[in-house]
Amino acid sequence: LLLQPLCFGLSYLWIEEAMEEHPNDALPSAAAQVLACGLTCGIYAIGENALRDGVGLASATKGLADVFGAVYANDESMQALLYLALIGTSSTIALEVMALSKVPPRDVSVLLSTEPLFAALWAFILLDESLTSSECVGGVLVVAACVANEVLGEQQPSADA
Repeated sequence: LLLQPLCFGLSYLWIEEAMEEHPNDALPSAAAQVLACGLTCGIYAIGENALRDGVGLASATKGLADVFGAVYANDESMQALLYLALIGTSSTIALEVMALSKVPPRDVSVLLSTEPLFAALWAFILLDESLTSSECVGGVLVVAACVANEVLGEQQPSADA
């Protein structure tokens, strides 16, 4: 459960190091991340199919191919998949890598932590979803972390001094 945020946090540190060494390679770095994300999702989906259906990897892979065949045959499903791949994943990863080439990872990770907050806010506004009290408290904590990051970041002496 905590593996995903841990991996994202570590990736921000690795990306920052890579961007310091290769400041003009943001897009190739983003492309490598998108490829890694796609491969990881594919491996996960095959494993999930194998575990859920109690079949071997060959059958699970064929089952996954059948699902993709059905998606490819349906225009609306294909459009949704392309939107998620291009807008929801590829472009956001590219923007994150470009941000990490210009902004310290601490600031980027705090800003990215607001993603669930804005998702909940848009769901509340556009989809008339309700927010529980614990979700509201979580949102306040995220905003407080952003404010604390800015306030405490300004008080720390810079390394250039």
